[in-house]
Amino acid sequence: MQQEGDDTIRAEVIRHRAARTKVIRRAHQVAEMREQLADERFTLLQSTRRLACANAYRCLRRHITHDLTPTTSTLNA
Repeated sequence: MQQEGDDTIRAEVIRHRAARTKVIRRAHQVAEMREQLADERFTLLQSTRRLACANAYRCLRRHITHDLTPTTSTLNA
């Protein structure tokens, strides 16, 4: 057994505390980054929905315009 006043034990305690502090800091950073990722995924989902709606509107408008033009409409025949 080593004595309590041993410098190697003191040094190891200092290394342990520093490593523990670093792990805690990284854990907080990871938690914050997970929140940011969730927010960015939500933003991406909203953007995807808006693009899908715009594309659906564009496709419907093209079909409606094409189907109701005077040259193709059966109403003018």
